[in-house]
Amino acid sequence: MAKTPERGSPDATAREKSPDSRNRILTAAEKLFADKGFSGARVDDIARQARVNKALIYYYFKSKEDILEELMETLINEAMEVVNGIVPRDFSLESLSSPEEREKIMQPLFGFLRKRANLLKILLAESLKESSHNETVFRLISAIVERQNEFFRRFNMPAPNEENKAHQIVGEFFTGLLPLAGYFAMEERWSAFLDISRDQLWDIFLKSFISSHVSYTIEGIAKG
Repeated sequence: MAKTPERGSPDATAREKSPDSRNRILTAAEKLFADKGFSGARVDDIARQARVNKALIYYYFKSKEDILEELMETLINEAMEVVNGIVPRDFSLESLSSPEEREKIMQPLFGFLRKRANLLKILLAESLKESSHNETVFRLISAIVERQNEFFRRFNMPAPNEENKAHQIVGEFFTGLLPLAGYFAMEERWSAFLDISRDQLWDIFLKSFISSHVSYTIEGIAKG
């Protein structure tokens, strides 16, 4: 009778290799990084949560840092796909004249961000540290700004020149991404503090966000 490979042995690792195992590792890491922080989550914790042996994690990823980088790249790519699908073909600035219309057109992006709240929590935590992962934050903002400018060109709107690009990037980070990440990081505590549901809190935040960041961005487009 053939002996069953011991968990963690090369044979067991080979047997466990599959796209599903890799996805389970990423899903487990995302949750643990959000709950415990990047530094607090150990590779052993990820293996236990993903129900794989530790050797399999190192088969797919060089290090814990490599896992974080892939999670952030996933956030960037998925966010850009959503952004590309937001604007209808018959779009015009007049269609965004009211906060209600602005909320309607931005709902797909906001819905995506709510689903990926854990990644935004991780992004916020890492952006506050003196670490190499800050590069991921800068890449995310740069990608968002580049897609914005593609959008401007698509509808024959004036895109910011290189001189104004720094203003655009700073605005996107400090009035856009940072408030969103902060909201998701503190949603539960604010909901408890105000004694309201998360949906009620989200509605309040969304109106504030649209009246500030989204309106600022759209008005900037209109002014050229």
